[in-house]
Amino acid sequence: MMSMYLWAAAWLLHPTLAIRAVDDVDDEVSVSVDLERHVAWNRPGMVKEPTMDQLPGPWKDRLSKVRVLGSGSFGTVYQLRATCDATNEEFVSLKLMAKDRDAYKEVKNMRRMQGAHYVISTVGKPDYVETPDTMDILMPYLNGGDMHDLWKKCMKTKGCVSCEKGMCWDQLGPPYSNAYILALFYQATLGVQEIHSKGFVHMDIKSENIMLNCIDQKCFAHVIDLGLMGPRGACNLGGTPGYMAPEIWKVIVSKSGKLWKEIGQGQPQNDVYSLGVVLYELAHPGKQPPFYSDRAAHRISTYDPSTDPVLSGPEQSELDRLIISTLGSKSSGQRRV
Repeated sequence: MMSMYLWAAAWLLHPTLAIRAVDDVDDEVSVSVDLERHVAWNRPGMVKEPTMDQLPGPWKDRLSKVRVLGSGSFGTVYQLRATCDATNEEFVSLKLMAKDRDAYKEVKNMRRMQGAHYVISTVGKPDYVETPDTMDILMPYLNGGDMHDLWKKCMKTKGCVSCEKGMCWDQLGPPYSNAYILALFYQATLGVQEIHSKGFVHMDIKSENIMLNCIDQKCFAHVIDLGLMGPRGACNLGGTPGYMAPEIWKVIVSKSGKLWKEIGQGQPQNDVYSLGVVLYELAHPGKQPPFYSDRAAHRISTYDPSTDPVLSGPEQSELDRLIISTLGSKSSGQRRV
């Protein structure tokens, strides 16, 4: 069962979901926060990103390549257009990965989530094709960018960060609003719930892994990147520093000073914590948890959200109390599931 604290967010949400895709920003402001994207520390890198000269046989007569959407340690993602119906523009995306154990794992995880409302899954028949060197996975095309893009838009918009009320997403202009942002976050929690309901844990929840899809100016959030998703209780899972729960980091400092990271067991509480970090970013643009840039797990091991000056004090809101609940100690029972 999903955390009761995340369900408690529902009463905050009374949004109009009609929005447009993320646009460029004109008014820039100087903000001393980390705007860079971060990669899961245990995600394998590739010497060379795979590329695609032509579509595999099962798809080449039905789909055509439009453009590259992104590439990195996860592989390369392409936007494809369906060619079987010239009257409508229908798009899907194709994830091209090096053919290894991680690629097989991701395909299995995405197939498990078929039918989910707020989680990425495979689509089509066939939904993936193996070549001698690559695994080609067909997925929905999500056209609205991710929550990190939206957060950066706020960072660069005057009035969105320097706001006495804490949240001033309406400064981005219609149809953006605080309720809209919270609605997207709530949909992400529903996606995580769908993963948990199947007995799995995502283990890499972060703003970059919450993507938006917009149809007729109505946008909805989807949890993506299931490469680290594993069964509840499985060992050797990881995540992205800054979003990983403190129980995941078990740091042993040897006499030589070398840091060793021992990964804890994957539990739903781990994802709840990561969602709390995302909510912290959204509720307080321009501020990040004190441990966010800690890559050696020193600050996160002693962090107490109830004493965080951003979340506590006379101006504390219901949303701040919700964040404190998600970032609370697993052992204390605050992050209930």
